[in-house]
Amino acid sequence: GGKTFTLVGEQSPEYMAPEMVSSKGYSKEVDWWAVGVLVYEMLTTKTPFFSDQGRRVIFAGIVNSEPVFHNGFTSAKTFIQGLLKKESTKRLGMGKKGVNEIKKHAWFAEIDWSKLLAKEVQPPWTPDVKGAMDFRYVPKRLIKNEARDSEQDEATVAQGVKEENKWDGFSHVRSEEHTSELQSLAG
Repeated sequence: GGKTFTLVGEQSPEYMAPEMVSSKGYSKEVDWWAVGVLVYEMLTTKTPFFSDQGRRVIFAGIVNSEPVFHNGFTSAKTFIQGLLKKESTKRLGMGKKGVNEIKKHAWFAEIDWSKLLAKEVQPPWTPDVKGAMDFRYVPKRLIKNEARDSEQDEATVAQGVKEENKWDGFSHVRSEEHTSELQSLAG
């Protein structure tokens, strides 16, 4: 496994692993981090380092803080904590057993991986959705929220749409200026 130092496109800052924020090389360990963020978000409706105060605060949380867990997490807590280890080599899935560390975790105790792979597992519940606008299973507080891009306002998006040659000179290699900015945001 080689490492990369690149950031391609607009990243979702809430999902960036500490090694990305700190401009350290990384490989698949950032994917396990993102799984941890996703599971946390699925269980709480917020990412573990959420802030509406911008990237600087989000990045500081990713690098310096631990996620907050309420009592309802059970085995999901240790699963998420394993995926959100700051030290990437200690992250769940990065040990000698690789993905089997994840598959053997208590959170997946009832999963028969062979049956799952063979698509023989029946879901414990199937929602009765009547159409694209059937929101009865979505919490009311989420429906009331205005959908918005966490990083760009309408004027910025409109300006981007107007740019004709947006990708001219594009390079997947991070510039020194960008690296310095990320390092300063990481604190």
